Amino acid sequence: QAVRGILVRPLQSSDSRGARRCHQCLAAMLTDDVGSVSDHRAVRGTTPENLWGLKAVQREEEELGSLKGGVFGGDATDKDMQRTFSWLQEDASTPTTLRQLLAPCEPIPPQWMCKAPIVAGRVVKLAAKPVEVLAAISSFLRDGGVPAEVEAVDAWTLRGVLFVDFCLVGVQIKIFSEPLVQTAVAHFQHTSGGDIVRFAELVGLVVKNLELNDIRSDFQQNTSLDDDWFGSDDFSDDDFEAVPWPQRMEAVLETVGPETPIVSQEQAWSTLASWAATERASRPALAAALLAKSALVSSIFARASIMPVSVLYPMAAAIKFAAMAPDACLLVDEILDTLPALDDLPSLVGRELALALALPRGVGVEHHGD
Repeated sequence: QAVRGILVRPLQSSDSRGARRCHQCLAAMLTDDVGSVSDHRAVRGTTPENLWGLKAVQREEEELGSLKGGVFGGDATDKDMQRTFSWLQEDASTPTTLRQLLAPCEPIPPQWMCKAPIVAGRVVKLAAKPVEVLAAISSFLRDGGVPAEVEAVDAWTLRGVLFVDFCLVGVQIKIFSEPLVQTAVAHFQHTSGGDIVRFAELVGLVVKNLELNDIRSDFQQNTSLDDDWFGSDDFSDDDFEAVPWPQRMEAVLETVGPETPIVSQEQAWSTLASWAATERASRPALAAALLAKSALVSSIFARASIMPVSVLYPMAAAIKFAAMAPDACLLVDEILDTLPALDDLPSLVGRELALALALPRGVGVEHHGD
């Protein structure tokens, strides 16, 4: 009866595109057996177009971005129709097949068609729906599975920077569907270049998390990649094996200055952060070395608006770990209390410094925040 009520008023030339098409679809539905839709679905291409018309209308109107983000326009007739459609969806007596036709469409992922080798990237096939894969990856990155600043480029693409071992890895992750085999395809593109080892490690971390969520993959870790082959960092543990921690910290910080190339600054700060993250004994020496270089640290933060996050994040992480050392009050007073507003810093950097500021100020806080 509700559907027939919509059809009482004749179509007007001023009606929106959605109103006209929905009017036509409803009229067609009244002449067909809605319950037979499930039978038609069994054979591809035999579903009556008039029964699927409403679905097509919704997809078309969503893509066109109609008024106020709705399927319909903004006049009173459209609003009445929209309310009626909502009622039909919610009413318990509405047949399931009709309710499905009235339901909003899920976004359709792009189909995977690539057969050529992927340059600067990795392709992983996953036994799950594309929407499930995208949700799992987004959750992993959002919940801090790895330090990341990622944004959605479109409905099926994530792009941003992530940190592995306090080193930046730029990545774009696009999710595809592979309809013939009912799987999803995740294409990981390496956007920063250079550090192939950590990019491969990053892909492995994401896929491992997917498998923990019962999403199986064809991923195989390439164990032939190692730092020695692709070029290691300037500061290796072997170079400092017999050197006490205070001398190690001073030697690394001596390489950082106002005129130091960004690449060298990235390597220096990521080395300090890695040492402090894995070796608690190094933290008092790092706190003392940072205190001696407080003017340098303050000058870097003063130029935070033009400094890349690849420098700021490992530096903030190094400061956080140093603040965990016993008797780190002077470091807190000299550096942390003179920082710019955390809201003015990249979110990754602000989070690390906020953790440092939240640490108890006193003696022996080694058990916090590892």
